[in-house]
Amino acid sequence: MDLGRDLVLPSTDEGLTWKAPVRLTGPEPAASRPAVGACGRYVHVAWVDKRAARQKPPWDWDIYYKRSTDGGVTWEPTVRMTDTPWHTRHPQVAALSHGRVCCLWEDGTAWDGRTSSGWSGDGALYAALSSDNGASWQKAKRFTFVNSPRGRATHAKSFAAGSRIFVVWTAAEEGCSQEPVGARAAYFCSSADGGLTWGPAERLAAKESGDWASHGVAGTDSAAIATVGVGMSIHATLRRGGECPGRGSR
Repeated sequence: MDLGRDLVLPSTDEGLTWKAPVRLTGPEPAASRPAVGACGRYVHVAWVDKRAARQKPPWDWDIYYKRSTDGGVTWEPTVRMTDTPWHTRHPQVAALSHGRVCCLWEDGTAWDGRTSSGWSGDGALYAALSSDNGASWQKAKRFTFVNSPRGRATHAKSFAAGSRIFVVWTAAEEGCSQEPVGARAAYFCSSADGGLTWGPAERLAAKESGDWASHGVAGTDSAAIATVGVGMSIHATLRRGGECPGRGSR
């Protein structure tokens, strides 16, 4: 499945051919950064949307969700997942077995010009769970606390395997107090039960010759691999079993 800004292109033959694009959002130019997850005939899409923004310019975006129960042929009505004054963005969707879906995003930072960087607040990652394939959702819960109360969690990437969810993101290094507080380190955490509980945040990289950023993650029951970048180079870090992650080669 290939997502454009607010379009979905379904395929019924494992990607050999593609049907005409289906528009999932309204005619107003409000939607961006879609994420998709699928399990069986259920397809889940979440995105950032400024249709209800009250700030000018609109930095108080929210997360919206839509699902298909027939493999992307038809789509149910849009569900608004958040309603906050913060800059809520960068959703990820993990579709797991037994009807469980985890939608996660960043929230808690505001662009208001009160700091030298323009950002304030306590940015963190939040996760909302569904146990009925997206028909209903539990209240979202915060699961990262790096550098709170001035966190800068942003640009999360996730991967689902079985009942496990792996997440990498960029954040301020823990203990950072200098201004401006920026997202300059890469972190990893995982959940073994589909997002009900989360392990501690583990720093993958920080400080060396520039600002680190998380780029991707994948894993199995016994290993995880994450890609992080600094400057114009990409690094891979591998974790096996209970070993601590360490930076790999370029």
